[in-house]
Amino acid sequence: TGLAIRDGRVYSNLRVDVQADNSHWAERQIAIVMAATDCTRSEAKAALASCHQHCRTAILMLLSGLDAWHARELLTQHHNHLRLALREAQRSSTTTPAH
Repeated sequence: TGLAIRDGRVYSNLRVDVQADNSHWAERQIAIVMAATDCTRSEAKAALASCHQHCRTAILMLLSGLDAWHARELLTQHHNHLRLALREAQRSSTTTPAH
């Protein structure tokens, strides 16, 4: 558990590195995204579908407002650490001037 937390596989006591290998795990992903973001089931399913069922990307998208591509890029920059990527997304949104 400690290793999973340190490696960024846990967010808000939720294991966010779940792969949707079958219908059970796909449902688990939906539940994780809903719990992490307080979104509806349809919002969670749509976010997961738009990022090829990548749980961390879907969560980052819903919490930050980023699209799938930018969310995935930000996660890659932060070695898939959701919390670090989210912090960066929030910092960027507060320092970007409005047009």
